[in-house]
Amino acid sequence: MESLTPCLQKLVPIIQQSTADYVSAPESTNEAIVDGVSQDSSFSPYAEGEAEFSATLLKDEGLIANEADGSVGTYDMARVQGTVDELKPILVAGGAAIPDSLTAEQI
Repeated sequence: MESLTPCLQKLVPIIQQSTADYVSAPESTNEAIVDGVSQDSSFSPYAEGEAEFSATLLKDEGLIANEADGSVGTYDMARVQGTVDELKPILVAGGAAIPDSLTAEQI
């Protein structure tokens, strides 16, 4: 990871800003996604209405939002732990070797 730090220090803020920009005004990005999907027959059809619905849902459910510290894309460790707790039994039942003691912080 250390060797990637200079790149990540530049890349992560760009990703965070683009995420914040998307949630504020998703129209042009949605248009590009719908257009790209329409050009590849291997994708399921994806209409503008679906893109609008998805963008609204992401915002309304707080799945993409500015965090309390003003950033975008930080992790709420309680939420991550909840996901770990929900997924761990499912993954283990499917044959994954996941330690019983796995915590969000370890991920």
